[in-house]
Amino acid sequence: MSERVIRLDLEYDGADFVGWQIQLRGRSVQGELARALHTFLGQEVIPVAAGRTDAGTHAMGQVAHFRTDSRHSPQRMCLALNGLLPPDIAVTDCQVAARDFHARFSAVGKCYRYRIVGVRAPLDRGRVWTLYRPLDLERMKRAAAALPGTHHFGAFCKQDPIPDRYDCHIQRCAWERIGRALVFEIEGNRF
Repeated sequence: MSERVIRLDLEYDGADFVGWQIQLRGRSVQGELARALHTFLGQEVIPVAAGRTDAGTHAMGQVAHFRTDSRHSPQRMCLALNGLLPPDIAVTDCQVAARDFHARFSAVGKCYRYRIVGVRAPLDRGRVWTLYRPLDLERMKRAAAALPGTHHFGAFCKQDPIPDRYDCHIQRCAWERIGRALVFEIEGNRF
């Protein structure tokens, strides 16, 4: 039986996770997904993501992949995994990918969104930063307009292990007001 590459699109609430990657202590998204895959497939599978999220980081559209010789249909895998995963993780899509697909190395971009509100927001608790002083949205927009382009981000990188490259191309960076929130989005080829 030949091995297949299965691509998963994931959504998760990162509040109770130590991040994507399996760690010695704490729940990780990768660990929960690996556990569900093991239960369903009966084989040890370590899924790989397009990017590792930090503790407390939520994700929508996170792409991961794994290799398997299982013949289950993607639809069956999606249903089974969602039945086995905890309620703070969902597989939103599952499909057979090209044999050379790799979630991390095939990724063409990533987008991050940050929200700031100036009032208590109990329904957004853990998903917004509450800041009780006025912010100058027009100045923030002008500052964000300087970021698109290719820049050297070595000062922001861990030095152990040494990254393979420091350059990042920012395609889009903008602030806008959506309802009561100031929303910052930044999209780049890598972070």
